[in-house]
Amino acid sequence: MNSMTKINNYAGRANLGLNAFTSVGLLLAGIALTGTLNAGPLHNFNVLVADSQSTVYSVDPRTGERAIIAQGGKLDRPYDLALNRDGSIVVSDTATLRIVQIDAATHEQTVLAEGGELGVPFGIDVDQHNRVYVANASSIVGVDPKTHQVETIAKGGLLKVPLDVAAAPDGSLYVADAVAGIIRIDSATHEQSLLTTGDMLHTPIGIALDGNSSAYVADAAGKCIVSVDLRDGAQKLVSMAGMLTTPVGIAVGPGGMLLVSDPDAFDLDGGVMTISPDGTQDAITRGFGDLVNARGIALVPASKVR
Repeated sequence: MNSMTKINNYAGRANLGLNAFTSVGLLLAGIALTGTLNAGPLHNFNVLVADSQSTVYSVDPRTGERAIIAQGGKLDRPYDLALNRDGSIVVSDTATLRIVQIDAATHEQTVLAEGGELGVPFGIDVDQHNRVYVANASSIVGVDPKTHQVETIAKGGLLKVPLDVAAAPDGSLYVADAVAGIIRIDSATHEQSLLTTGDMLHTPIGIALDGNSSAYVADAAGKCIVSVDLRDGAQKLVSMAGMLTTPVGIAVGPGGMLLVSDPDAFDLDGGVMTISPDGTQDAITRGFGDLVNARGIALVPASKVR
C-alpha cells in the first residue's frame, strides 16, 4: 500500500476512529505511569489526553493519578483537544462530527458545532478570541463559539489532507497537511503559502506552536518530531525513533518541553512521552487498562481541573 493510499484510508475511516498506520487489532493504547519521568517542569500541570473510546482524561505526570474529565454524553470518538482562554476544554469528535466544549470544573458538555458543514473534525486549535479552528482532512474551518456559525477558511489550493491546525498569536494559521507539508494561512486574506515540505517531513500529522517563532511537527511516517522556523521554513530534527512509533498529538510545555501522544509506542501499548529541548525522550504513561488509543494532548494548570 503506498503512502497516499494510507492517508486516504485514514481520512476515510474517521468516523470509526481508526488510524491507517495502525491496524484495528492494535488500537488498545491506554496509559499508565511508568515512573521514569522527572516531572519537575510539569509539577503545576496536568496532562489532558483524548482517547478514541468516548473519554477525556486528566493525568498527573508526577503520580500517574488519572481522572475522567468527560466520558460519553456528547462524545463518541474524540480525536483532538485544545484549551480556550476561559480554561474550558474544546474537543473534536470524528464519530459524531462535533466540536464539544467541556467545562474544566463542572465537566458539563456543550456542542459548539456539528454536522456536514463541519466535516470530519481532526486536529483543532483555539485562537486568542476563543475562535475554534478545525482541520477536517479536506479544508480548514472556523467555528464561532458564541453564534456556533461555521465558516470555511481555506479549501483546495495547497491543501491536500490537512489533519491539524495551530493558531499563532499574530492570527496566522499553520496547517500540518499529511501530503502537502506545512502550510501558512494569512489571518486577513486567507491566502495560503507553503512554509516547508519534504526533507525530514514525510507525513506531518500534528502541529503545535511556540509563539510566533517555531512550529513543532509530529510526523507519523517519519517517526520523528521536527521543528520548523516560522520565518523561513528551516527544519531541524528534534527527536527521532526511540520511543516514537506513530506520533500523532503534540503540545508545547514549559521550558521548551514537548509532550507527544503516540498510539503505537511502547511495543504497541501506546502512551504519552515528553521530549526535552535536547531531544531526550521520557515516558509519562504507557498503555494498559481503559484509557485507549491516546490522541489529542494538552497541558492544563492542575488547579483548573478536578
